Formats: sequence, C-alpha cells, structure tokens
Amino acid sequence: MSDTPQKTALFNPFNGHLEQLFSYIDVGDLGLPDIQRPFVWRDAKIRDLFDSLYRGFPIGSYLLWRNTANGRTHQIGERGHEHKDPNLLIIDGQQRLTALYSVFRGVAVKDENYEDRMATIAFNPVTEEFRVADAATQRNPEFINNITDLFSKASTRTFINQYLEKLRKEKDNLKKKHLLILEKIGEKEELNKGDVELLSNKIKGSEVFGENRIIWEKLGITEKEVNENEEDSEEE
Repeated sequence: MSDTPQKTALFNPFNGHLEQLFSYIDVGDLGLPDIQRPFVWRDAKIRDLFDSLYRGFPIGSYLLWRNTANGRTHQIGERGHEHKDPNLLIIDGQQRLTALYSVFRGVAVKDENYEDRMATIAFNPVTEEFRVADAATQRNPEFINNITDLFSKASTRTFINQYLEKLRKEKDNLKKKHLLILEKIGEKEELNKGDVELLSNKIKGSEVFGENRIIWEKLGITEKEVNENEEDSEEE
C-alpha cells in the first residue's frame, strides 16, 4: 500500500444550465466577493451577448469559488434572498452572468455608481435582430420591445399569440393606408391640363417650381412647362 498522500482536486468542472445558476442566485447561494467590481457593461454589450447566445456562439465559461469567508460578499440583483451569505462566489464571468440574470429574470442590478439599473433589449423575430430598445423599436410592431417579457410571462403561448395579433392589426392598418394612397393618386390623375394652366397663371411659374418642386414633380409637370405657361399668360 502506497504512503503517497492523495492530492485534493483544486477545481471541479461543472456542466449545468444557466437556469441552474439563476436558481442559485435567486435563493442567495451564488454571489460576489466584495473585491469584484460592480456591473459596468453598457446596454450595447448586453445586446451583443444575447445575439451571440441566440446564434449559438460560445459565450465563455464561469469560474466559481466555494465561499469560506462569510460576511465579505454581496448578492447579485436587487431582490430578496433566502440565504444571507452565498455558498458560491463567481470569480470570472461576473459581467456576463449578471447581464443574463438581469434580463432573464427582469431584476435590477447595481452599476458602477451603485444605482439600480436594468437593460431593455428588443428583438425582431422577422429579421432576427437584437437592438437596444428605443423609440424606433417601440414604433415597429415587428419588435418584441423587451425580451424580458418573453422570459417572465406565465404563458409563452399567450405572449406569442398577442405578438401575432399585434402584427395582424398592423397589417390591416397598412392596407387602409395603401387604399388611401391609391385614392389620392386617383384624385391627382383627374386633374386636367386646364386646371394646371389656371393654377400656373395665377402665380409666377419659376417661383412656384422653386418652392414647390416636389409637388410639381408629383403632378408630372416640369419646370419648362411651368415657365412656358407663365410666358403665354404674359403675352395674353
């Protein structure tokens, strides 16, 4: 029998799901050492992280440390935790894990100014594009303006049905707008040359064309025609 002492493993690989890590954070079993910097990622970087995750790109590993020094740690996220002192501390990958946890759970986290912060990331299922939510994504019905809603809703099917209904309504509105445009085009085509001549005789053609170029062009009238009408009216 060998007297050689057995070496204790310095680390153990952990292959788990993100949801398992999130559950550890929820109850307070996974936290941060006091030496870790606050959450400093900008929203654009969080957007890029979710884009990589969506496309199946690797997003790196996480290094966890078993905590033996209670009292010199703090929790992740601004919510109640069952355990005051975490059993595990995240040493590497804090920014990535905190970003994912905040968006998936809809929980605010402390930034470098120790203020509560939560990113709002929008997603367009049609174009498969992630964007930092803004006024443009709010106006575009194709965007899910806050992907946290998709993860936090009790029924994903209900959320999807609501999204599809929003697209259907927008499609109906577009049809109405197109019909209105066609009606306007029809009204424009009913203008006869006499109407145009009367209008151009009342106002100096060159000035009208310069100030209202877009309108004349939409009516299919050139600057030359406007000036000719002006000259004819002066001869009369």
